[in-house]
Amino acid sequence: MRRISKWLIPTLIPTLISILFLWGFVHTCTYDSMTHLNDGELEWITNRYVGEKMHFESNNGEFDTVQITQIIIENTLNPIKWSAFNTSFGGDYIAYAGISFNIRDVGDYIEITKWENSSIGFSLPIKNRRLDNMPLNTIRIQIDSTTTLNDVMIFDNFHYDTVDQDDVSRIISYAWSKKYGLVQYTLADGTIFNRIDINKND
Repeated sequence: MRRISKWLIPTLIPTLISILFLWGFVHTCTYDSMTHLNDGELEWITNRYVGEKMHFESNNGEFDTVQITQIIIENTLNPIKWSAFNTSFGGDYIAYAGISFNIRDVGDYIEITKWENSSIGFSLPIKNRRLDNMPLNTIRIQIDSTTTLNDVMIFDNFHYDTVDQDDVSRIISYAWSKKYGLVQYTLADGTIFNRIDINKND
């Protein structure tokens, strides 16, 4: 019996240590759950590129250019937490992607987030307010007499009071197409800017 014990103890101790190490690694260095954006969902972001310029004309004949300045994608399948990034949801990894763009000399940002129930939430700031986690609900809009799009998300602030009511130049509505990106925006004074370079890009 003593011989067996002498043989077992040196063998079991390293094994137990290895098991405890693996258990600790799994519970502290990996995510409890993960979400992932598929290729089709990512197209809301990946159809754009840094440096891209989008050209607009208002119903008053004013022209404007919007430029993409940054694209961020956090969509890993790796379950190991290599850093503390994206752990603000406890032990869960929440996939997301976003685009920064300059519009009317101000930076804005649209983001999509993939939640654990497999739903997608859209977020976009609209002057003093941020519309967070809006569900995917595309509509059909007409950009001009020849262009109608049916893959558009609308972000609007029409139903919110804002601090700067006198600022008629503030943006109160964005229309974002999955294929083309920003295709329309509206100012508080009713001025509507429509994308004018869509047909040229096709």
